Amino acid sequence: MKLNIGCGYNYLRGYVNLDASRDSLADKFMEAHQLGFDDGSAEEIKASQLIEHLGFFRTKYFLAECYRVLKDGGVLTLETPHIEKTFRPRGPRSGAGLGLRQRVSGDGAPLLLPGGTAERAAGRRRL
Repeated sequence: MKLNIGCGYNYLRGYVNLDASRDSLADKFMEAHQLGFDDGSAEEIKASQLIEHLGFFRTKYFLAECYRVLKDGGVLTLETPHIEKTFRPRGPRSGAGLGLRQRVSGDGAPLLLPGGTAERAAGRRRL
């Protein structure tokens, strides 16, 4: 199964298109940080222009859900225009950040790394 999370009006054929908004082209309506799928059930997850709308803490839950739902060897592709703004911690515990780093893959596509290496971000599911 392939998931396109936060699809909005960007419907992708061959994917299960998901969005929280009923005003979208989604096949299923659900929150990105509460995915209603079994563990290890998706070979690919795409989320384009999504995480900047989730905020810091919901993004952490979203990434945990992606890890849970992805099969071993699965691929997670994230695209966001404002990575620094999205992951700027707020509040008294802001020193305990998410630990995300930004890298670029061999083809020039940006990868988000939750405290890991480029290999991990390329989809080995071992975040």
